[in-house]
Amino acid sequence: MVNQNHVQVARDRMERLTKQLGEPFSESKELEAKIRANLGGLGFEL
Repeated sequence: MVNQNHVQVARDRMERLTKQLGEPFSESKELEAKIRANLGGLGFEL
């Protein structure tokens, strides 16, 4: 039988970790756009 407290703890942990992961993903997208722009300015495209 699954302990509901353990389920809630796991959900809370996953929610926190998901939020934490969102920040690096967002930063990654911004950096990728800057890199693409810089490479484009040099005549290269990805």
